[in-house]
Amino acid sequence: MNKRKELWEELERLPDGALDELLEFVRAVKRKSDDDRNGCARATEPALARDWLKAEEDAAWSDL
Repeated sequence: MNKRKELWEELERLPDGALDELLEFVRAVKRKSDDDRNGCARATEPALARDWLKAEEDAAWSDL
């Protein structure tokens, strides 16, 4: 059974009182995932900036 279907079936059986807690958990997992992705991009920016800020790089892209 695929994970989404399995999760949906469990969600259907979950008592209404637990839905707020589950929603909070799902949002926290999503925030963590977003933070991890953004953190990686921020971590590589200084290394990439060394190349981006070179005059030859500006010249290579000047026609665009």
